[in-house]
Amino acid sequence: MRHLRTTMVAGALATGLLAPTAAYAVGSEPTPTPVSDAPDSSLPEVEGPLGTDSGEVSAQARWKTIWYANGKTNKVTSGTRWDRTKVLQIVVRCWNGGDGTRAKAKFQFNRHGFWLTAGGSTSGLCVGGKMYHRVRVKNGRPGKFRAVVELSPKAHTVTVWVQKYA
Repeated sequence: MRHLRTTMVAGALATGLLAPTAAYAVGSEPTPTPVSDAPDSSLPEVEGPLGTDSGEVSAQARWKTIWYANGKTNKVTSGTRWDRTKVLQIVVRCWNGGDGTRAKAKFQFNRHGFWLTAGGSTSGLCVGGKMYHRVRVKNGRPGKFRAVVELSPKAHTVTVWVQKYA
């Protein structure tokens, strides 16, 4: 950090952006100089504010929607999907109009021709908020799966997202 000002001033002088007499005011922090998009090997590499280069920023994992459905129904089943992701979630949003309708969300995995429910199910009242059902596959790859959302006792408007963490 001690040599950062010297490096910045030397780089600015080498590119002709600053005059030698007005390098920086005493006691003040130097202002960063704009860098052009053209590749120039003579410019020094300057560290970022947290000590990381701009090339070291890693992509962070986040939830990605892989299936979406909405409409007025009492049961929504996604098509059979195949994915290698080990963390999946169903996001359900439904409205009941005050009649006490509940939504039940679950994942089913195909093992040797049978559909087995993994991780149990999540149920809640349809009051317009989002309900999350998350499952983590611990024994091997998930393989073929489907998401099932059931509303009971009546059909209502429902929005369903199936997401993977990647």
